[in-house]
Amino acid sequence: MGGPRFLRSAPLFRVMVSAWCAVDRRAALTRLKLGAPIPAQVCDSPVAEQYALAKQLGLTGTPGIITESGKLAIGFESAELLLAAVRMREGRAD
Repeated sequence: MGGPRFLRSAPLFRVMVSAWCAVDRRAALTRLKLGAPIPAQVCDSPVAEQYALAKQLGLTGTPGIITESGKLAIGFESAELLLAAVRMREGRAD
């Protein structure tokens, strides 16, 4: 999902659209993660809508997690901390 980091006027927004419009999206995203460029593309993509939804939900960073109860958690958390939070929510201590 395109989010707050991909502002419409920013170069990252155009890169996100290019990745979405690529014939092989997975390969395009992999190249970007490795720091490699991808060809510029333009198509009818949902990136602008995704950005608007992220903004509406209050997601200001990545990753962003919204729990069942509506609690918003923004930013990196370790797998151990996320698992502990889930277990606590379920009333488990294991």
